[in-house]
Amino acid sequence: MNDQSTLTQPFEYSNDLQLTLEHDLWTIRKLYKFRGLYIAGTLIMFATLVFFTGLVAVMGIQENQPSYIWIVLLFLVFVLGAFSLLKSALFSKETLVINLNEKTVIFHKNRKKTYQYRFDEIIQWQLVGKVFRQYRGGPGVISKLYLRLKDEPPKHKPIEVFIFHSSLDLRTSLTASVKELLPLMKASAQKNGQEVAERLQNATQIPWRWYEYNNEY
Repeated sequence: MNDQSTLTQPFEYSNDLQLTLEHDLWTIRKLYKFRGLYIAGTLIMFATLVFFTGLVAVMGIQENQPSYIWIVLLFLVFVLGAFSLLKSALFSKETLVINLNEKTVIFHKNRKKTYQYRFDEIIQWQLVGKVFRQYRGGPGVISKLYLRLKDEPPKHKPIEVFIFHSSLDLRTSLTASVKELLPLMKASAQKNGQEVAERLQNATQIPWRWYEYNNEY
């Protein structure tokens, strides 16, 4: 195992991950840098929608127009849809805690699920490349870090730990063609995830492995 002082050195490429080491507890926590802005914007949006929904409801009652209920329902659908889209950004929590003394791994996902395993129950830190079509068109690239168990049940879905995005500079993103951009994005996302996977392997002595990007999206 490497010197423990190296465990808390910031990641060069995955700077949205915070590292701490306390009493043999090594913690990697995902930070959401713009969560405060998301929360403020969401509160303003919800307050505005609630105000107009209430206003339309009052007008419908005063004017005895039952048809106004459809406008109210439309507002409510919009509110629920917006909340569903923003829920992940507002409430997600991803924390990986490694007890170097007891040799255990604890992972918290989305504030509800908690996974805990001993080192000898884990066979691999698995880094997998993913190419997908973005909602606005064109390819998107991520790499996902999974925790693989030695005795996984049939059709068991691997535990997704962290997601790594491409971190190309704005100039490259705007000037490169799609054909040029895709391999650059792949290399960047792989590098970001590999940095974390290698540090995890050094700390736990559990091997990591890279699985190539899919060819289609």
